[in-house]
Amino acid sequence: MKNPQIEKIKNTTIETKIIGWTGSLLIITAYSLNSLQHLPSDNIIYPILNILGASMMGYRVFKNKNWSNLFLEIFWIIIAIISIINIIHF
Repeated sequence: MKNPQIEKIKNTTIETKIIGWTGSLLIITAYSLNSLQHLPSDNIIYPILNILGASMMGYRVFKNKNWSNLFLEIFWIIIAIISIINIIHF
């Protein structure tokens, strides 16, 4: 018997996989630069990297119908947008 989740992942296009991996790398880059004190969280680049990364990962998990991870990516985007608003207004 085939596992439907595994079949969805197997049927994911290479483009979708590249988009997802790129999103992961953007979020890891933002987090690493922030943790190593090279990119402060109040620098607008930090939330922009998070929005781009979460959007790309969100696209990947949406294509795979991975709803719990899509919820996480949407939440990540909302927090980053709030962060940008705070940076711009304060």
